[in-house]
Amino acid sequence: MGTYHGMTLKSVTEGSAKARPAQTPQPAAPLPASAARPPPGHTKRVSRTPIIIIPAGTSSLITMHNVKDILQELKFVSVEQKKAEGARRDNEVLLQRQKNGISVPYRVVDNPAKLSPSDWDRVVAVFVMGPAWQFKGYPWENPVEIFDKSKILVFSSLRSLSDKRIG
Repeated sequence: MGTYHGMTLKSVTEGSAKARPAQTPQPAAPLPASAARPPPGHTKRVSRTPIIIIPAGTSSLITMHNVKDILQELKFVSVEQKKAEGARRDNEVLLQRQKNGISVPYRVVDNPAKLSPSDWDRVVAVFVMGPAWQFKGYPWENPVEIFDKSKILVFSSLRSLSDKRIG
């Protein structure tokens, strides 16, 4: 693209094609494929957000409908009440908690099958209802291994631990 140096305002506004010769644009040379890749040492930033897993079951006391109320606002609101209010179910919830005056984010999921192997290092809490079916998608074979590998295990209802495969 040329400059307007030495031209009058009139010649610029009326068209400069008469005042100076047209310049043909030079085609840009294609970049090699290696130029499109990030340089070595530049890797994708790994998330450090702690993860909380809650039950996917609709009969659970804590679901994706009310998890923000319970864990962020620290008040219990039933799933039925949240549904009556028109709350929608999200696939994932990001909630914030205050710790020493600093806001700490937590990622809440109810489908552990979508977690990558590196995500499992960030799991800080697992809420369970009791039935063994809810452990489908976990990287370990049985509930005993899950209890051993999980950093924290919280039961949403101690009554529901009647399943002999867990209790």
